[in-house]
Amino acid sequence: MTQKRIIKLAFCLLTSIAGIGAYLYACGWFPPDWYVTNSAFSPEVTVPKGVYNSLFYSVEHSFNGYVGIDSDRYTEDDLADWCAYVGKAMPREQIRHLMYDREAIDEVLQLKHSKKFTDKRVQNFLTFLEITRGNEVVTGGSYYDPWDYENRNYQRLQNTEPQRVEALYRSLTSDAFFANRIWFQAVRLKFYSENRSSVIPFFEETAASQPKNSLYYRAMHYVAGAYIAEKHYPQANVLLAEIFDTTPELRTTVGYDYRPLPDREIAQIAQKLSPRVQCALWAMQGFYTNNEANYLLKILTIDRQSPHVDFLLTRFINKMEYKLNIFDRYGDDLKSIKAYHQHARKVSTQVFPTDWLLLLAREGNRFSNPFLWKVAGGYVAMFRGEFSLARQLLQEAEKYVEGNEQKSQLYLLQAMNEVSSLQHIDAATEKQLTLPMQRVWNNLYFYRNDDFCYDGSLVYDKYKTEFLNYRKFTNDLRYDYAFTFMRKYLRVLYQAQGNALMAELTHPKRGFFISEANYKAFDKLTHNPHKTDWQALWLNYYPYTKGDIYECRGIYLFRQDRIDEALALFEKIPWETRGAEYDWGKDKLVNEKRCLSEQTLAVSPFKGGVYDMYYYDYITPPRVEYTKISFLRKAKQLKDRIAQGKDVYHSAIQLGNAFCNTSFYGVSRQFYHNEIIGEWSALGLQNKENYAPLLDMTVAKKYFRIALTMASTDEQRAEAAFLLGKAERNEYFAQLEYYDIPEKKRKWVDQWEGFHILAKYPNTQYYKEAIKECGWFANVVYLYND
Repeated sequence: MTQKRIIKLAFCLLTSIAGIGAYLYACGWFPPDWYVTNSAFSPEVTVPKGVYNSLFYSVEHSFNGYVGIDSDRYTEDDLADWCAYVGKAMPREQIRHLMYDREAIDEVLQLKHSKKFTDKRVQNFLTFLEITRGNEVVTGGSYYDPWDYENRNYQRLQNTEPQRVEALYRSLTSDAFFANRIWFQAVRLKFYSENRSSVIPFFEETAASQPKNSLYYRAMHYVAGAYIAEKHYPQANVLLAEIFDTTPELRTTVGYDYRPLPDREIAQIAQKLSPRVQCALWAMQGFYTNNEANYLLKILTIDRQSPHVDFLLTRFINKMEYKLNIFDRYGDDLKSIKAYHQHARKVSTQVFPTDWLLLLAREGNRFSNPFLWKVAGGYVAMFRGEFSLARQLLQEAEKYVEGNEQKSQLYLLQAMNEVSSLQHIDAATEKQLTLPMQRVWNNLYFYRNDDFCYDGSLVYDKYKTEFLNYRKFTNDLRYDYAFTFMRKYLRVLYQAQGNALMAELTHPKRGFFISEANYKAFDKLTHNPHKTDWQALWLNYYPYTKGDIYECRGIYLFRQDRIDEALALFEKIPWETRGAEYDWGKDKLVNEKRCLSEQTLAVSPFKGGVYDMYYYDYITPPRVEYTKISFLRKAKQLKDRIAQGKDVYHSAIQLGNAFCNTSFYGVSRQFYHNEIIGEWSALGLQNKENYAPLLDMTVAKKYFRIALTMASTDEQRAEAAFLLGKAERNEYFAQLEYYDIPEKKRKWVDQWEGFHILAKYPNTQYYKEAIKECGWFANVVYLYND
């Protein structure tokens, strides 16, 4: 089948369902740019750099990335041209100063009328500056500030100034360089004159004698602007299309100036243009529509080698994936493999018809950018569930790879395809996936803040050369979604097969180490000398260190009153490099080793009373300062003393306080701060998995009841009873705020054992302080106590 017939067939495939596609596009909604993290297809990599960047798809904005007013776009080029023209007759820095420094305007006029420079070319340069800098109040000039609304000046030039410059241009016959510069100034000044439209006939008369350099197309842009001012959009669009085709650095502003017209008008205009300009015209028309595919195919019927199809194809792909890729790190959880594939196929066949794309991707080597067509086709085939075709197209793309970025883009999509094709996972599959995933990790995933392996060694050290090479191009590659998706997909497979350990390794979730069985399975794997390459890969890139894991499990054990076991784990926590931090004293980033168990607690966990110690201990340093591990050692001593029957009352009170204070409602929440647990906020717990371990008051109440039993005075009984009541109050808060227990089933204050016991000791100092300070206790006394 010939290329033309293939393109026509693709056109038919698209237009047969164009009505559906257009309707669905119009109904689509995409989140704002700051939220979008669901792209794995990088136009910045698949399309030649810098040529179309601002025209790539942006969710929230008309143009991709930051697009400002670049008044310095041609500064260096113009400076270089004038330096070459003037030669050694004037120093480069003086030329720069006279051209661009605001305070140099008067100096230009002085030099022009002095006899300091007699060289003819210098005199021409000064004449040029007299024109350009003398009119900056109108044209903007080198110091124009687009955001200075207070001092904006909307003057127009009197017609005499453009006429003077035009006369100068017409008098020049021998110096082509100087004549070209004065011609451009004549065009420019006519545009800013009272008779803006006069630029049109002047350009039409004189353009043919000018070299087609950057000045030529910049001048043409002024003419297009004059047509736009007169609302002659067809004429303007023709000129803009020619500029778009020839001058990449002007594509952003040209794209902004373009006025989309009905397709029938564009078709009439295009008939009179060269194929290249026709393609540019349809490309800009396609930029302003929701049907890039239609205009892409129009362009290919004109010129199958046109590079302008590239950015339209990437816009189509990026729009599709923003609708399809909903499983990013901030998005939905992937819960069902079957449901995912149904969703992916629906979007990639019905919402975004793609039969035409796969047809052309097979012939992608005949277009100007075969790599783009092959990877785009492979990516789309993957979503459609055609994994063999995707594998074939991505493999064909290998021969067209240029540079490390495209290689990494290809690796990323190949890995996504292999993972997406899985319905179950076994040892053979793991072995097959190991190389693709290792390749992706090594080439791409060094952006992480946690650049250390499970064993504490830096990934940076292990792959230093690859890391340094990668850092040169990492900003353009969109990789975050691909990693998140693949890990979520693998986790679902492992969960369905009952493999909790590999589910955790591939995509960690909060609460895994609450289970003792999970911890033991993880620990067993780390000490297994016969790990598979697949297990070693994921263990090596597990985002938490040994210290994180020992600390996490130790915290959970402590909250279960398994103090000896918790202490044993804390004693195993090693000193580790915890990533680079900024040392303000040394004024540089430093990698320092820290031990999590040696973190100092700001408040003593063993203190408690009528007044919450939180308000006082943060102002006054505690008399005894505890680290996490010294706190556990003290807790072990207290528990041992209770077991030995020594000073049971005071030991039980302190342990009860320790369990209250290391809960969410306590003053030593710092104790459970841990990377895996992930609870850092004083405003509330974020993860349901942590509700039970961090809200539970069972152990605290146990020790307060022991203290109550062993109390020898009414004052001691009052203290133990009040602290028991506070623990019961915390339980009520947990029922209210976290467990959504119906009001009738909550234990209200009338059922709190501790405050009812305290009410029996009205003559104690503790009672008197409590009834003044605690409204909950006052309710018990005045409303419920007999």
